[in-house]
Amino acid sequence: MKLIVVGAGQGGSNIADEFVSMGEWVWKNRGIRIFTGSDDEPISKGVFAINLGAGDLYGLKHIPQTSDHTVLLGNSDEFRGRGAGKINANGAEQARKDSKKIIATIREFGDVPSADAMLVIATAAGGTGSGSIGVIVDELKQTFNKPVYAMVVLPFAYQYDDPDTMVNTGTCLKRVLENSLADATFLIDNQKFVRSNDTTSSNYGESMQG
Repeated sequence: MKLIVVGAGQGGSNIADEFVSMGEWVWKNRGIRIFTGSDDEPISKGVFAINLGAGDLYGLKHIPQTSDHTVLLGNSDEFRGRGAGKINANGAEQARKDSKKIIATIREFGDVPSADAMLVIATAAGGTGSGSIGVIVDELKQTFNKPVYAMVVLPFAYQYDDPDTMVNTGTCLKRVLENSLADATFLIDNQKFVRSNDTTSSNYGESMQG
């Protein structure tokens, strides 16, 4: 099964970035390509990062920091790559405004015909990812004749003391679970798998082993 993976927001993009590392390991050790593209193309071909924060995109290690694999939302709006300010309505609005750019990038560079499915990843507590994931899922589903899945990472227990986290998580889950075109939604519990002071890479590795 070959996937196109789209990370939305900082958390989602970091997870998508680690997917590339996993894909490289699987290809090297098992001879299986899990993302789109031919065998002689980079493993990262079918993996994309979408964010309102320019600095977060520049921090990616495996996804190419170029316009064919990263989409900076709001760079022609008042946000200008500064992030959503943890207001997920901003993330949703900018994803709608830049939906054509998102679709065009994936269509041109993702080798969509070879994809068996698409996976959109976001964390529920933030601004860009939690707001944009429902929009991105719907745009992909309405544009391409492919199954589209959503992966939403839930906050740590202590984060629910923050009102913004509560609001963002609630609205994100309602949008994705009840009002999106996702063929299936996977909920990942941060509290169960990972430690808040560890890196995305080490947490990702631990969750895969658990």
